[in-house]
Order: sequence, then structure tokens, then C-alpha cells
Amino acid sequence: MYSISDMFYSIQGEGAAVGRPMVFLRFAECNLHCSFCDTDFSVRQVFEKPALIRKALEMLVPENTIVKDVCLTGGEPFLQIDAALIAELMESFPKVHIESNGTLPWPDGLVGTLAGLGLGKGIAYLTVSPKRGTLWCKTLKPFAVKVIDEGQDLSTYTHFYGDLPAYYLQPITTDDEKTNAINRLNTAIRVMRNPRWRLSLQTHKWIGVV
Repeated sequence: MYSISDMFYSIQGEGAAVGRPMVFLRFAECNLHCSFCDTDFSVRQVFEKPALIRKALEMLVPENTIVKDVCLTGGEPFLQIDAALIAELMESFPKVHIESNGTLPWPDGLVGTLAGLGLGKGIAYLTVSPKRGTLWCKTLKPFAVKVIDEGQDLSTYTHFYGDLPAYYLQPITTDDEKTNAINRLNTAIRVMRNPRWRLSLQTHKWIGVV
């Protein structure tokens, strides 16, 4: 069974795939409790079979529109996703993006399934968002690393993940727009001083979509 917090069709507003239309599958379980998390864990819908999730996502796509991308986010997707779910989703959405907090390894058998379905070693679409004070999984080889800017030492991430990923720094978003403006400016300055990093902004909130 799969516990789902939300499903929706929108535009990816942050990170490596910013601007790309896709369906989102937000899982309702997580092994962390981040103060800035925007997932409503009080909302849960349980699906017993992957096919039911696939059908529900298909219904979100406008008529006569082809959407190839699905984003698995959370919560923490690695607590629930499995080979059966990925294979089912790829029947309709061949480009699978996974957003993880980076503390857990790939679920058993999943990397082999992704490789067999055409995603290389299953790492091309993995974005990790490692959090301070947590233990990061050494076996993950993400395509992108997205970090919330808390003024921390950025070299910690580049030393851990190496040269493969693209690195994104994202300002903290609060309920106060003046604070948000200051945070965006400070993060932009940090990116300019650390050109290995790229600025990530939650553009979907600016344009008024989910």
C-alpha cells in the first residue's frame, strides 16, 4: 500500500527541471521533521495498487496534452516507492524524477528496475536535498543536489557528493515577504561567491501555481 499526501499537475518551480510541466506524487511519510517543510502530513489517501495511482495521475493531465514527466516527492519517497510502482508509472510517464532527503539508500531492486526501463543506472533524475544534522547515504549518486540556504559551509556538500551532481542553493521561504526578499538576495550573493552553485528559487509560488 502507498500513503499519498497529494497529487497534482503543475510546473516544476525549482532545481534542475525548473519550468518543466509534470505531474507530482507527494508521499505522506517522512523520516525527518523539517521546520520549513510544506507537506501536509495530516492529509493521507491510501492506494493499494500502483495501477490506481497511475490512473489517478493520468486524470490530472488536461485533455489532448502529453506529459512525460512525473515527480515523486514527499515526505520521503524512498520509504514507499518500489519497482512495481516505478514500472507502472513509466507506462504513462517515462521520465521519473525523484526528490529525496538523501538519508536512505535506494529501495531493494529499484536501481535494477530503472536500468532495465531505460533510466541508465537509475540516478539521472534523482535530486537529493540533504539537511543539516542528518546522516547522508554514501551510496546515492544524485543528478542534482539542492540545499536550503542556512548559512552553512557549502563545501561540506561538494566534498561528500563530488563532481557528478549539479548543485543548487535555495533561500528559505517564510510567510513574510520582506524576509523572503532578504533571503533571496543573500542566497544570490552566496551563489555569486560560490560559482559552482546555482540559484534555485520557488518560481511556481511567484507565478501562482501549486
